[in-house]
Amino acid sequence: MRLRRKPWARPELAACPFFEDTPTQHLGHWAQVYEKQAPLYLELGCGKGGFVAEMCVRHPEKNFLAVDIKSEVLGLAKRKVEAALAGAGMGYGNVRLTAWEIERILEILGPQDRVERIYINFCNPWPKAAYHKHRLTHPRQLERYLTFLAPDGEIWFKTDDRQLFEHSLGYFKACGFEEVFVSRDLPLGDETYEQVATEHEMMFRAQGIPIQFAIVRRTERCDNIRPGDFLKRKGNVVKMKPVILLTTGHDEAPNGLPRYVLYQNYVQAISQAGGAPMLALSYEDAAQYAQICDGLLLTGGVDIQPQLYRDTRYNDSLVLDAARDVLELPITKAFLEAGKPILGICRGMQFLNVYFGGTLWQDLPSQKGLNHSETLHTVTTAPGSILAKLFGEKFEVNSYHHQ
Repeated sequence: MRLRRKPWARPELAACPFFEDTPTQHLGHWAQVYEKQAPLYLELGCGKGGFVAEMCVRHPEKNFLAVDIKSEVLGLAKRKVEAALAGAGMGYGNVRLTAWEIERILEILGPQDRVERIYINFCNPWPKAAYHKHRLTHPRQLERYLTFLAPDGEIWFKTDDRQLFEHSLGYFKACGFEEVFVSRDLPLGDETYEQVATEHEMMFRAQGIPIQFAIVRRTERCDNIRPGDFLKRKGNVVKMKPVILLTTGHDEAPNGLPRYVLYQNYVQAISQAGGAPMLALSYEDAAQYAQICDGLLLTGGVDIQPQLYRDTRYNDSLVLDAARDVLELPITKAFLEAGKPILGICRGMQFLNVYFGGTLWQDLPSQKGLNHSETLHTVTTAPGSILAKLFGEKFEVNSYHHQ
């Protein structure tokens, strides 16, 4: 969102006693800027200042430094901080604002400044791969932060962007940080760790977008990052795991509540193969799943509704999950339209057949006299098919099905 120019912002900031117009002068000496010695907390990309305004009032025992590049938003931040401090009857001794480009953060903060905690709230996700290096959580930035982040110092990161969040968890791990807390759908008002709901957060929540939140802590492994390890490289330096979406079934728990169902070995297999598994839980999010994920796995499960392949129910052998059919139809369509790979296993393979207009024998024992209740049986490949090229004319497969 483009912020309109605010002619009053620069003059107000110039007259503001807690705005630092020349932050480079304080490199290595930020402790002297505040009224008292206290742990220093840094907010990167403070925007309109709602977060730092709330935090500096809640924690007069901490010192806060909020950084943003735009004077227009810092003008708004200045007013919010003033109002918060006045409402609490506090002075401005524990808070400072400054305008600076965060990619040049080492020009204003050094090892002597010892930042105990870094807050990054709803930063630009830079979705295109060529621009990932500009992310505030990218390893090139993390390497810079390690220059002044205290031992056991923490980064508190919050976003609405799922891809950015998953990539950032990878960035943190690559740089030696340990996860303290991770939530991919943070409840509003969750006080497991102190929360301040920013204007952006409330806007995203109103749209039904899950809020992702992570706390990571510096460890000794971070010290193995050599100067320039990431700063000298180009592009997105961390090889991210491919995110694979897995479809789920539905049933009822003993207490009568509905629940999702998935065999753990699907998740384990994806992880062991180097992927990051993600569960498909809502058909309404099909387009977003296709955007975020790198591939789709249609997993095994119960039978497919006969009307989907233009048939009627043959006998009582069918076990159906209508909600799963409703889930998988739009998700399959979205991944096909996005040109992303799809693998069907067992029921998933049959579902792909049905999706493309194929039909099924509903009950092999009664209709064809075949019993595929054994775990191994032989299949014959179509001549010239990919499977034929990979495995030959016949090969054994693991399966357990009656359709």
